[in-house]
Amino acid sequence: MRLSQRPHLRPLQHPPQCTLPEAIHSTSSITQGAPPVVPATPAPPPSSEPTVTISLAEFRGLVRSLQTLSTAQDSIIHQMATIRAHQDQIIATQTQHTTILHQIQQHLSRQTPLRHDKSAPSEPLVPDEESLPVEQPIPEEEIRAEPSHDPTHI
Repeated sequence: MRLSQRPHLRPLQHPPQCTLPEAIHSTSSITQGAPPVVPATPAPPPSSEPTVTISLAEFRGLVRSLQTLSTAQDSIIHQMATIRAHQDQIIATQTQHTTILHQIQQHLSRQTPLRHDKSAPSEPLVPDEESLPVEQPIPEEEIRAEPSHDPTHI
């Protein structure tokens, strides 16, 4: 059994459209003297993906959208660079302020009469028993002399 080696041609579903780049128009001086060019039957695409045909107006709209997006992206990139520069300034200012605060703390620690060991945990100061005032008993005469005080109910 022998198979035919003839190529199979697909019938065209849509008439082919020729899309011109935006810079070339059918009324331009390049195309005025030349006879109209009819494109050859398009060869099937090398891949199995379907092709999409759009009109020139749609193409121009997409080009305008792409230009708008590109302009917006450039603007955003510029704004981000400006923000980074401001952040760098803020960080430099914070570093200067931190250095100044550290110098002030060192200066103040030299002026205080009591130096605290910063490596040891801070403990509340507990007064020694010698530094506490000794409680003096109140004489009974003073207790009896005060009418608002009842010595039996303390």
